[in-house]
Amino acid sequence: MSASNPNHATTFFILFFFFISSFQLSDSVGNTTTLFLCPEIEKESLLSFKQFFKDPENQLSSWDGEVINCCKWKGVICNYFTGHVHQLHLPNMHLDGKSNPSLLNLKYLRYLNLSGNYLFGGTTPSFIGSFANLEYLNLSHTGVQGKVPHTIGNLSNLHTLDLEDFPYRGLEADSLEWLTGLSRLEYLYMDFVNLSATYNWAHVITVDVASDVITFGTKQVYKKFDCWVKWPSLIYLNLGNNNMPGSIPNSIGHLAALQSLNLYGNRLSGAIPFSMHNCTELVKIDFRDNDLDGGLPTWVGTELLKLTFLVLGTNKLSGSISSEPSKEVNSNTEPTPSLVTNINLSKNNLFGDIPKELTSLAELRSLNLSRNRLTGSIPKRIGDMKQLESLDLSINSVSGEIPSSYTLLTSLNHLNLSHNNLTRRIPKSTQLQSLDASSFTGNNLCGSPSKINCRDDDEEPRRHKDKNNEDEGSKIEGFYVLLSLGYAVGFSLVYEKVYVVSAALLNNVYLMRLCVRFEINPSLLNLKYLKHLDLSRNTFSGETIPSFIGSFPNLEYLNLSGSEFRGKIPRTIGNLLNLHTLDLKAFPYRGLEADSLEWLTGLSRLEYLNMDFVNLSAAIPDWFYLCKDMNFVDLSLNNLSGTISNSVANLTSLNTLRVTSNQLSGKIPKEIVNLCKIQSKFGKLSSLEKLLFHGNKFTGALPESFGLLSNLQQLHMNDNMLEGVVTEAHFANLTKLEDFFAPGNYLTLNVSPNWNPPFNLTTLQIASWNLGVGSQIPAWLETQTNIVELDLANTGISGSIPSWIWNVRILTLSHNHLSGKIPYLHGPKNQYIYLGSNQFSGGNQLSGELPDCWMKWPSLIYLNLGNNNMSGSIPNSIGHLAALQFLNLYGNRLYGAIPFSMHNCTELVKMDFSDNHLDGGLPRWVGTELLKLTFLVLGSN
Repeated sequence: MSASNPNHATTFFILFFFFISSFQLSDSVGNTTTLFLCPEIEKESLLSFKQFFKDPENQLSSWDGEVINCCKWKGVICNYFTGHVHQLHLPNMHLDGKSNPSLLNLKYLRYLNLSGNYLFGGTTPSFIGSFANLEYLNLSHTGVQGKVPHTIGNLSNLHTLDLEDFPYRGLEADSLEWLTGLSRLEYLYMDFVNLSATYNWAHVITVDVASDVITFGTKQVYKKFDCWVKWPSLIYLNLGNNNMPGSIPNSIGHLAALQSLNLYGNRLSGAIPFSMHNCTELVKIDFRDNDLDGGLPTWVGTELLKLTFLVLGTNKLSGSISSEPSKEVNSNTEPTPSLVTNINLSKNNLFGDIPKELTSLAELRSLNLSRNRLTGSIPKRIGDMKQLESLDLSINSVSGEIPSSYTLLTSLNHLNLSHNNLTRRIPKSTQLQSLDASSFTGNNLCGSPSKINCRDDDEEPRRHKDKNNEDEGSKIEGFYVLLSLGYAVGFSLVYEKVYVVSAALLNNVYLMRLCVRFEINPSLLNLKYLKHLDLSRNTFSGETIPSFIGSFPNLEYLNLSGSEFRGKIPRTIGNLLNLHTLDLKAFPYRGLEADSLEWLTGLSRLEYLNMDFVNLSAAIPDWFYLCKDMNFVDLSLNNLSGTISNSVANLTSLNTLRVTSNQLSGKIPKEIVNLCKIQSKFGKLSSLEKLLFHGNKFTGALPESFGLLSNLQQLHMNDNMLEGVVTEAHFANLTKLEDFFAPGNYLTLNVSPNWNPPFNLTTLQIASWNLGVGSQIPAWLETQTNIVELDLANTGISGSIPSWIWNVRILTLSHNHLSGKIPYLHGPKNQYIYLGSNQFSGGNQLSGELPDCWMKWPSLIYLNLGNNNMSGSIPNSIGHLAALQFLNLYGNRLYGAIPFSMHNCTELVKMDFSDNHLDGGLPRWVGTELLKLTFLVLGSN
């Protein structure tokens, strides 16, 4: 797809997925009302499937041979007219055992979700690729090991594939060639699948169309197409945390429909390819935690005008953050991606000024430029960013005053300007003065909330000598070492030089993100007064963290994150009695582990603990809950097991708790409510703001006491096994709640029709919740005026869709019983709309004719009305869809000729009209006008 025309900066983009291939009436997720009984062979197949595993929680008690119709069984959904099993919903049921091929008798199966169970006895069976009609396959978190079977590539109708793994489980792929068979794939999740063996992960497949030859690897290569051309409809691609090497291929630019691209947590190198400027539908780019280099692409700001999230932190990007548009793209386009809300460029090697143009990003909520080499001053109009909630410019060389316009940032709740060259007074405002002094440390600032008073002229800091009468001017307060890749200096040599200067008085050492190999030398122990040591984002050839790291008696801050250490964490770290910050966040598959956490008991002053990706393989010890000063804890992806103790209430200073993607189980302690409104040692009201425990095995009901967490902003509890009823009391005092992620549980929402929630959410995901048989889209959602993302998929709602809901940018209402007309949508707000598997009509009934109203969607790109029993002819108005790239009308009862007006649809890449009753001749204009057409499917007419 060519670069976007700047005149179409507000082009409306909408994706309709009307995969209503199995017309069905479900009274819940668990069973289906049908006209006919399910076939006996399918019933027996399900009973045979059940015999091969344990069901400790009796989840499938309804799977009883005495019940004649298997369509009444939990998790089984059948076709309304035929009774054939079309869908199996069995997520997070704690089933344990081996799967068997009996399921292959379900010939009409289209949807299979076995996530969160242990059904395969350790490996994914090869027969999983034998379901000819399968469109959705979810095998995430099933505890499998070994290689992904190549037979999955036989599932040619698949549009969603989720193979996300737990860390340290050993699921891997020796190649990705099998993916080329999935030409209809739209969603691909392979988080934590080890792809390190697929060194040519994106160039592995090339095809010579003329000779029908497929070659791999270093064999003969035909360069007409490569593998990414195979997925023109791909919308979501997640290959994060996979240990993939190599570069991002230029062919990624063929993914013209792509909206979300996640390649974080790999070993990718090289520059971000220019071809990506063609991916103009991108809403999210997440390339963090890699080794990407080169400059920051300027076309991101001029071409990707729908971009909302840009995360490039922790790489090796260099150069300036230029405000000038790239010469390779349209130079008349202004860099105004007005929808962007999150930018993270931290931990790179960027230099130069902070562009003043950044202040024009009116929707920006989070900006992180920390740990670079930025200079110059903070833009004076920083206060124009009214929506800004988080700003981090720490550890740069920014100078000058803090602009007075900072006082206008009334939404700001996180600010870090530490370790720069800022001077003079901190501007006075309730917002700034309420922040912690650490937000401003390492500068030459004065005034509240810093601990330095201003001089009598109310501007310059007043300096004091310490009680030992040491000359403050002789102390080295910060030490920054900048090494280019071509200048090799040994770590011990660097510190010999420092020691000559003034090693005895050195307080802070920053050697983060140098991107060179070091070996930590014991000569560091000569730095007797060292308080701050940051060695993050390096590659240490010694591999293990040296035991002498615990011999710095004055150390308060230790950051070894992302430095590729292996082996066991030395227990001597527990000797650092003054430590308040410990960051040991590891890369996945690097092998950093701890055989015990007992050494943490010595860190009585610890406030910040990050051990993300460290393999702990243990339960949370009881003494951990005695660390009352802890305000940030991240124990995600640690292979933790066991339960969370009621003693969690002792962590009275806790602000953020992340224990995601572990194997924690049991009930959520109701005592967690004690983490609100607690008086901390700093004399301020401290309370829990972020609580994330998704991707575990928690059971039982959600404690009603959650409604007392009055400062809670983020609650992520998705993908557990919670059940029971959630009422208004659960949200009673959550006035600050912004993000609520809770799909993948067995919860029922029971609130008053006239409920007026205390919060105003940005994100709400409650897919698979029970909103009540026959219930409609809740009226209280209309009060959520800030909402950007709403997911009500598979919640049993019916009726029509209210007009106000079309203002939501990311809207998922699939797999419900919604009906009525689809309105004539317009405007740039809608980014993504998924309405599949409902009962909509377009001015007609489900089995009626195609509506002749397509002139209302001049910017429509993707239209799928396949497998719907639609009748009549293809209307001439279809020719008004000048931007259309994908048109799927297969599996209906359409007749008549293909309308000549379609020759205007010159952007078409794919046409699939198969399995209809179309007649007439094959249009000649297909070959002369539709020059971008790649897939033409007119079979069975």
